[in-house]
Amino acid sequence: MENSTQPIGIFVLLFLCNAIIVGCIPSIEESSTHFWLGGGRIDYCGAHASPDVYGFNLHRGQETAAPIWIVDRASQNGIQAGWHVSPELYNDSHTHFYTAWTTGTGKSCTNMLCPGFHKISSSIAPGMILDKVSRIHGPKWFMTLRVFKEKSSGDWHVYLYKDNGIQELVGYFPKYLVPGLINKQVEISFGGYVYHKKPQPSPPMGSGYVIASRNAASFNILRLIDAHGNDHVVNTDLPSYIDGKGCYTPSHIDASTIFFYGVP
Repeated sequence: MENSTQPIGIFVLLFLCNAIIVGCIPSIEESSTHFWLGGGRIDYCGAHASPDVYGFNLHRGQETAAPIWIVDRASQNGIQAGWHVSPELYNDSHTHFYTAWTTGTGKSCTNMLCPGFHKISSSIAPGMILDKVSRIHGPKWFMTLRVFKEKSSGDWHVYLYKDNGIQELVGYFPKYLVPGLINKQVEISFGGYVYHKKPQPSPPMGSGYVIASRNAASFNILRLIDAHGNDHVVNTDLPSYIDGKGCYTPSHIDASTIFFYGVP
């Protein structure tokens, strides 16, 4: 695969939320993400990123996640892959690698709980526990993800890099599973997400530390992938949008292709 390392000028929308500051009360769902909104001279069809991985002691009715999303807003079709902690789904509070899809018509599924995602790997499976998680005052552990549309088939491939740096094809979302993504300029994003049901409080996002802290979570090695499978480095500061609550925003993307995010 040929790699391109030129910076890209793209419009990014930052939704940021769930910060514990005066006058900012978390809603049921919050996200803190960088978006590529489509358009421009290059048609991007995927993303590559390395979020650091964390673990939390959560309860049913709470979820925290750090995925890559690829969606079509008009049809509400979308796919995602990343890590999350979701006691309601697994009956535990471990950190799991996961995949998910939705058609926007009431059909959606996580991992392989229903037909949809096709697993290829014999050693990696959606829903598997990630044993290595970052410690605030210890080593950081990352997961490197690659999600993109394979040119010849039109299917959406999910790769996960192993500890030895070798990427492995986990599996794919067939193109017919999410027809709203066929021949569309998709919206691509990466960042954090939290969800809670009352009376549970909103769980931590990222590492549980705000970006002003040296312990904030990060997304690193940011790339957008074009229709030919070439990587384009995302290493420039990009515009942002702050929601009406005035909560914390993710940091700028710097020249080392990294941004920080997270809240308690």
